[in-house]
Amino acid sequence: MEENYNNEIAAFNEEWNKKLNDFNTNSKKVEEMLIERHKSEVEALTKSIDDQFNKTLKMSSTYLKYKDSERRLIKLEE
Repeated sequence: MEENYNNEIAAFNEEWNKKLNDFNTNSKKVEEMLIERHKSEVEALTKSIDDQFNKTLKMSSTYLKYKDSERRLIKLEE
């Protein structure tokens, strides 16, 4: 009776270890996939941000007028 019990426990432990190893393997694969997905999303976002903000800034006419006025005032003071 005890031998059957020990065999049953050994079989359960073997099955449990197999399932645990399968789970760990699958979880590592999923983790690697998520890391790659995250990297690609970060690269896409970085590119999008760079495309949006690396454009040449166009100064407004009001800003240019004030800048010109400032330049003329500086010349007058000299």
